Amino acid sequence: MTLPQVAEATGFYSCQEVESEEFRGLLRQVVKERQDYCVLKKELGRFWRTISISPFSNNMVASDIRDPLYRFVHKILAATLIGRHEGDNKVNQHSLFCLMCMVERRPANLASILAWSLARPKKGGRQSRLYGGPYIMMLAANLGIFADYPAERMHTGAAPSLMELRSFEMARIVTWDDPPAWEAVI
Repeated sequence: MTLPQVAEATGFYSCQEVESEEFRGLLRQVVKERQDYCVLKKELGRFWRTISISPFSNNMVASDIRDPLYRFVHKILAATLIGRHEGDNKVNQHSLFCLMCMVERRPANLASILAWSLARPKKGGRQSRLYGGPYIMMLAANLGIFADYPAERMHTGAAPSLMELRSFEMARIVTWDDPPAWEAVI
């Protein structure tokens, strides 16, 4: 499928939207050398240094992100939209790119991000995995992704668990006030 076809099939964008210049101009990925519609790796490094207590490297971890809300959003991205298996605390360039676009309000092409996430496990060999919540799994099924995976490589992952309000309060994502309210992002 082409990117516009993925965009329409997922319902993220309409037929009219994928034909627009705005759609074509949305950010798609991270690159080392300047390319249209991409973020340079050094821009990603600059963003990481603004939110983290550690240097930009191949060994970034979410626990180094200073703002608890950003850590939480990263966890959501890593557990749903970004298909990966590096570990719960690992920050890869793809998940950091998504977080940067959200925090800096930079328009990104959601269809491109999802297509990358769904295609990546096909390249990963024996240990490849496709992560995602019910919505991502429904999209993958509707797009025919599972036809490319042998049944013996498919298995159920860990069951999701609910977080209690106290966990959000301890992470300083919400206030201790009654009623709880979201903390301001620093």
